Amino acid sequence: TRVKVQNILARKVDNLLQVSVELHNLWDINLDFQYKYKFFDKDGFEVAADSRPWTPVLLKGNETITAQAVAPNPTAVTFKIYVHD
Repeated sequence: TRVKVQNILARKVDNLLQVSVELHNLWDINLDFQYKYKFFDKDGFEVAADSRPWTPVLLKGNETITAQAVAPNPTAVTFKIYVHD
């Protein structure tokens, strides 16, 4: 409710899934939170579970940042991004 995920992009680069999303602070105050990507194979199983750490972010009021990641291996075909404070 405080962070909007927008402009979701994905493409293959050297046979690896590369993803990008914008995280937009909907509030006028600074937000301190973390995000994490998880990648999944064609059957919906997580690829390289727990291989990615939470990334801390300080997002100023109404600021937008781009969060990018590359899948750990070529079996990844989709992803989810998780955000928590």
